[in-house]
Amino acid sequence: MLREGLGDVLSLAERDTIPVAELEAATHLCLCAGPRSKDGELLRRVLFETAEEDRSDDRCRQLSCHMLLEAIGAEPAFDVDERFRRRWGFGLPLGDPESSEVAFVACGWRAAILRNYSVGAWRALWRWLAGQFIHRPMTVEELGDGLAEALGDLTVADLLEGLPPRTEGDVLLPAEIAIEAEEWTPLSALRLLALGAARLDDLDRATRRMYIGSDRHDLGPIWVAERIEEWSDGGIGGLARELAQILVRRAKRVALGKMRLIDGQPWIPSRLRDRDGLLAVHGEEGSGDVSLRTRSLAEVLGGLGALRRDGNGAFAVTAIGEELRERTA
Repeated sequence: MLREGLGDVLSLAERDTIPVAELEAATHLCLCAGPRSKDGELLRRVLFETAEEDRSDDRCRQLSCHMLLEAIGAEPAFDVDERFRRRWGFGLPLGDPESSEVAFVACGWRAAILRNYSVGAWRALWRWLAGQFIHRPMTVEELGDGLAEALGDLTVADLLEGLPPRTEGDVLLPAEIAIEAEEWTPLSALRLLALGAARLDDLDRATRRMYIGSDRHDLGPIWVAERIEEWSDGGIGGLARELAQILVRRAKRVALGKMRLIDGQPWIPSRLRDRDGLLAVHGEEGSGDVSLRTRSLAEVLGGLGALRRDGNGAFAVTAIGEELRERTA
């Protein structure tokens, strides 16, 4: 199959020069021909269509593809990440992961989607904090005061009471999406973090376990819930000052963990600079969110013919994709 699909490519690759006219006549070698070629059929089968019984990751990958095709459905999607989040992050319970492999993978994705909102909130909050050093160097105490001022005169109770509704019966409501739709402020990050902590009460046991993860204390939802409980009787300013100190310490710790020697000199990959307690930054923190990689999966599925781009650039399910979705359910 590989030689049938790539034979002409290998033949051309052996030559030092190739006439343009000959290249123009070799359109069957274009990557876009992959879905119809023998090697494309082979890749599609290996990656998505078959799962070996003793390889659980095969089935997880197969079901993840099924879930993406299911999320796009009959209506083309410009933003496959957003479509996937809405379809699988919220809604009705997903079944019993102990007895259904489909439910197990779906619950894992729900946990990943919901946790990703908190990860993004931490990233955005740190970007805002680091951005304060661009204006002028300051101490971590001054940084905490600046965050407290930006959050306003609220109590922690006000923060919790102002969160969007999280559930309606057994249905998880897209409260995270509602907060993301608002104009971003530092308070938006705290609202997402508080919502992430509150989700601990909304999830079934299996999804909750995957949502918490292996490290319960590194800024995860349990850790946030404990901080909220600690400051529950006070203003949000105290919580803000503690978070500022913790994030600065964490940034230093992570950077030191990545330190390496270059020409015998220690090099620390960090924009944060600390000179006798006065903090500054060199350059801006990245603004990109932490990806769930669903768009990358959509690109792979597109290259193998299960998805296509319509005239407007949106992803749509092809006949191959429909057949794949039915077979992998």
